[in-house]
Amino acid sequence: MGSLIVEATEKGIIELVNEILEKFPEAAFSFDKNNRVPASTSSPNDKGKNILHIAVEQKDWNMYDLLMRKIELRDGMLGDVDSHGNTILHLAAKLGAPSFRSIQRGYLYQMMWDVCWFKHVSYDSPPHVWNLRNSDGETAKEVFEKEHSEIREKAEKTIKDMNNGLMLIVALIGTVNYAALFTPPGGYRQSEDDLSYGLPVFLTDDMRMYYLYIFCGIFAAFVAFATMFSIQSCPFRCNDFYLDLPLRLMVAMTSFMLSVVFTTLASRQVFLLERLHFPLGQYNTFGCLLAATIFILGSIDGSFLLLYYLSFMLKLELLS
Repeated sequence: MGSLIVEATEKGIIELVNEILEKFPEAAFSFDKNNRVPASTSSPNDKGKNILHIAVEQKDWNMYDLLMRKIELRDGMLGDVDSHGNTILHLAAKLGAPSFRSIQRGYLYQMMWDVCWFKHVSYDSPPHVWNLRNSDGETAKEVFEKEHSEIREKAEKTIKDMNNGLMLIVALIGTVNYAALFTPPGGYRQSEDDLSYGLPVFLTDDMRMYYLYIFCGIFAAFVAFATMFSIQSCPFRCNDFYLDLPLRLMVAMTSFMLSVVFTTLASRQVFLLERLHFPLGQYNTFGCLLAATIFILGSIDGSFLLLYYLSFMLKLELLS
């Protein structure tokens, strides 16, 4: 059996690692000297890692943050290399085990969190490790691009497939709202003797709110369509998954949901304007609002995950 703290770090037992460091701070400088195949790698004799290397390779955010807080002389450990010449950045760049933040979330979220993890470790690493090459002659950035090439392509396909369907729906919503802008409920006054000739029949405050909702729906649909078009034309480089694409996706999804909400509210105004002609108008209104609510709740999982990622990433940028 090797070092106890090394074993605990590999198994992710954060409480045991914390207790060992509390009682024996010098245990932080233990190395993996066992000649075996670690759980997170596929090559034998891959040893010489310190516990920071192991936590990074395992993509264990909590363990890594604990070690960065507990270990005082960590600068030297961050610059260490293992038996294959891999720095801590090389290990962060490897595909390895999926992070607990991205597991079972699909290729898109795995790519986003892996890029964020690589950035997180790079901010803590000494500057010189960026240009160090391992025994295969590769820098950390080259390792990341090679290891994530397949996932990047699958994430790109996922975004484009989703985007194509959403662009069609947004275009339809915008078209419907634009047509409704020139066909108000009740039509226009047709009598030439009427002083209000050519004006809408229901020229009331409810009609003004109708036009406001229609305008907001068109504007939200336009923003959503423009953002989705910019996503389609994105080069989808690895670094784009860090901030650029998540931010565009959040803007597109938010605008898309707002366009649905404003279109639903415009429909509600129609039933309010023509309530004398449609006795069941209020129930139809509730039905439209319920449909919009169900649609939004169906999209909230993706929106929540994007918002959580963006908040975590912004916090990371501010702390670094």
